[in-house]
Amino acid sequence: MQKHTKVYRDFWWDQLTLAQTEYCRICNTWGGVDIHHIQGRSKFGDQITNLICLCRKHHDLCRDKEFNKLVRVINLEEVADKLRGELDQEYLNGLDIPEIYKTNNTL
Repeated sequence: MQKHTKVYRDFWWDQLTLAQTEYCRICNTWGGVDIHHIQGRSKFGDQITNLICLCRKHHDLCRDKEFNKLVRVINLEEVADKLRGELDQEYLNGLDIPEIYKTNNTL
């Protein structure tokens, strides 16, 4: 298994089954076959914010810079939502930060 595939699966594993990690994050079909590096692998590597699973159709569309930006936004929102959901509410309540940041549901 390639390193970026393992990074992607490991991050999403606790929330999804292995099969579910491989669905296209754009059209939600189970034909997700490619773990796409949103920005150059040499520049941003195999970090989860740079990886998204796509079907062949949407992976091919990523050649278009604007579509690839949309893919990046979608991925960052999903990663942020997952991480936000993992925050400890009691810990957040004890911080001296604005209330808007004290909820692990949404900003």
